Amino acid sequence: LNLQLTTQPVTLNGIEFSLKYKGQKGDKHNLQNAIGHKMSGGYRYVHAEITIDDAFDILKVTTAALKSLERIRLKLLNGQEVPYLSCDSSGPAILLGDLASSTAERASDLEGMYLHEDYNLHNRTGILKSLCWIFLEKMTKKQQEEVSKRMADPPLSKSTGFKQYMDGKNWLSLAAFFEEIILPSITRYRPEAQHMHYAMMNIVCLSMVDVSCEKYTERQLCLAMHTSACYLWLILIDLQQRSITEGEMSLYKLTAVAQGPVDYEKEDFRNTNCQQLEHLFCAAKRVVRHHTNHQQSDMVDEVLQRDFYEAQERALFAARRGRGEGG
Repeated sequence: LNLQLTTQPVTLNGIEFSLKYKGQKGDKHNLQNAIGHKMSGGYRYVHAEITIDDAFDILKVTTAALKSLERIRLKLLNGQEVPYLSCDSSGPAILLGDLASSTAERASDLEGMYLHEDYNLHNRTGILKSLCWIFLEKMTKKQQEEVSKRMADPPLSKSTGFKQYMDGKNWLSLAAFFEEIILPSITRYRPEAQHMHYAMMNIVCLSMVDVSCEKYTERQLCLAMHTSACYLWLILIDLQQRSITEGEMSLYKLTAVAQGPVDYEKEDFRNTNCQQLEHLFCAAKRVVRHHTNHQQSDMVDEVLQRDFYEAQERALFAARRGRGEGG
């Protein structure tokens, strides 16, 4: 139908077709893949034309040219090198190999395509994990055991203690009770840990605020997010300059301090959460591997049915354990 090459809807058998692609949301790899971006190496930050080594230079990051499909298209059309593309000969797959037509000329509205970060799931877990580990790694084995023991007691009651790979709710709980669980075992860089935790939790809490709440104005919330992000950014730079931390800044931390405040002005972060969709996707993958319904056209029904029955089974199991529906 050549929908990607025309701004006008196409009528077929009396039905009008048109495409609108307003953006992409998901984890880091999902966003990178959306614009044909590299997923590793120095050029893996999807929002601005910087390398990960530039992360400690606030001025360079905040004044760098922003990446967009149109900017990529024009560079490739003019024969310029685009070092952050995984394959820069034909451009991102979403352009369908057509470099001559601008993104504004396409019915899919690619000119307005935006990359929506998942701040309240992937990014939040990534930043909490990386910031907590800055100080956990500097503890002795005995101090780490103390932390694990406190995690096993209420309110967390996590008998396995802290692990490198925990899910998001455990990292969030650990960060919320940072002063009770982690801080008592920090003997080196204690003030730095407290300042970092304060900035980190400000960002986390602001990202979950109902922006329609009239208690604070939008201007107040945005100013608080920008201030907290800048505060955390300066702390990370200070730790690096004093050799308390080494190596590059993680992509999660860079996104939180550089892009997070910008996105916070444009959207409610709760709307970019992919957790529920990921749950359904996991169910779909299980069905694909082990499905008993061999009619491919009925796969969606099969996924939804299994998701429904699994939820019922979990509720019954929780009731038997005396934990109620939310167990």
